[in-house]
Amino acid sequence: MRCLKRYIAREVFHALTNPEDVPRAVDLRLQRLTTGISLATAAGHLGITVVRLSRLERGIVHSADLANTYQDWLNTQPSPAA
Repeated sequence: MRCLKRYIAREVFHALTNPEDVPRAVDLRLQRLTTGISLATAAGHLGITVVRLSRLERGIVHSADLANTYQDWLNTQPSPAA
């Protein structure tokens, strides 16, 4: 039991001292809007619901994996014609 507690304490300490770099929700929403992509299109491509993506963009839900995947996908989308 002591080993398990020590392992958990190490994991928590590591997570607190080395936080994962996650894109800001406001930046993701702005990037999507400037490229002219609808929320439904982005959610469909990522295979998630529109509600979940909306909550991620508004900062209600935090998911580093989803945010990074979303940002990578947005970076591959062409810019709108000027």
